[in-house]
Amino acid sequence: MLVDAGPSGKIVEKLQRRGLSAIDLMVISHHHFDHYGGMDDVINNFEVRNILVTNAPHTTQRLVSLLRLIRDKEIRVLNPGEEGRTLTLGSVEVIVFPRRPTYFGNENNNSIGLRVVHGDVSLLLTGDSEPSLHRWWLQNVSSALYADCSILKVPHHGSKNGLNQEWLQVVNPQLAVISVGSGNRYGHPDSRVVSMLHDAGATLLRTDKDGTVAVESDGKGWRLVDGSKLARGPPVVTTPVESGRTLGVGNLVAAETLPGDAAVEEIIVYVTRTGKKYHTRSCRYGKRSNRPLTLDEARRKYDPCKICKPPQ
Repeated sequence: MLVDAGPSGKIVEKLQRRGLSAIDLMVISHHHFDHYGGMDDVINNFEVRNILVTNAPHTTQRLVSLLRLIRDKEIRVLNPGEEGRTLTLGSVEVIVFPRRPTYFGNENNNSIGLRVVHGDVSLLLTGDSEPSLHRWWLQNVSSALYADCSILKVPHHGSKNGLNQEWLQVVNPQLAVISVGSGNRYGHPDSRVVSMLHDAGATLLRTDKDGTVAVESDGKGWRLVDGSKLARGPPVVTTPVESGRTLGVGNLVAAETLPGDAAVEEIIVYVTRTGKKYHTRSCRYGKRSNRPLTLDEARRKYDPCKICKPPQ
């Protein structure tokens, strides 16, 4: 199982070192390039059998190209449902959170929520989710899906918009992992998030300081692959998702967070069919635009609008 792959160019080598030739389940947590930018390399180098991805409307030409590749390779596509679903991978269950009935305008809050359960050990993965999505989950989804996890991949690279006290108190992880590029221009992780995690008593690891974080589970406890830490806490109570279906695919033996795959967050701007400038969505010209582009793509062909003054 592979959840997200950024554009660092390192992911294929990392997976090949593990002796893999096929991936039973690949997950694109949401439609931002820093989370799917390496997926085409994975698809072209491994047999990918199933892909879990949302139908959120946010798109770019890069994402369209990836979806065409998925189609051309005839890979089976799965979507989160409004009722949730459970996927079975050998002795591991991957519980997919119910999808909000309508999508958020902020693509981070269209992130897929996953609880990966192996016996008494659970791993919580929620992409770049922010407090507004966490609140919706708290109000509409059984707490058995997110409460008291063993391991938390901290949402949104430790951004101040990714984790608050309310969500952390319920999730209550033993180990928290922040996947973040060293020296990133966003200043991730936020110092307040780091303090919250320390105050909550969670063991904290960061890929910018600790490198690749590899965790193994025997179903009773988890340990870092280097054996430096071993935890055997009380069993994590889970209940099955009542609706949805089960998909039997392969085996999951470890969860890995790769450093350097999360250094870029897309900025989306807009262009008209015949115009020569790019705009923000709120610009009077942008409102007539029907082509979203990443800022990097727009810079190559267009000039910034002098009226709305988009990012440059």
